[in-house]
Amino acid sequence: MHLFHEPQPELDPARQALRGLLSDLASGTVELRCLNSRASVHVEYKTSNGWKLSVFNDAGYWDYLESAEDPSGQLLDFDEVQAVKGVDWSAIKALPIWGQFLNHFDIDPDFPSGDAGS
Repeated sequence: MHLFHEPQPELDPARQALRGLLSDLASGTVELRCLNSRASVHVEYKTSNGWKLSVFNDAGYWDYLESAEDPSGQLLDFDEVQAVKGVDWSAIKALPIWGQFLNHFDIDPDFPSGDAGS
């Protein structure tokens, strides 16, 4: 499986580490544990090597990696994550390690209307 479209460009250390983490997740050398419901809008994960990842769940579909926090606490926000060049996000999304995402309606029948209580 090819996770990257192009050779590894020069990246700052945090983005370089994120790129390495994605490769380790794909190879299975790093494990992933879901911290909340996969029906949440922001599905939170913790890796076996200490990273915290947040994935945006768009109506039951892995949409994008929203943020990544390394074990030292350095946070890469959406813009910084997306600035990691050459990542094949379709291949990352397809990894079975993320588990099955659930539609928001599975936990809140009024989502996203906000009509609860009317």
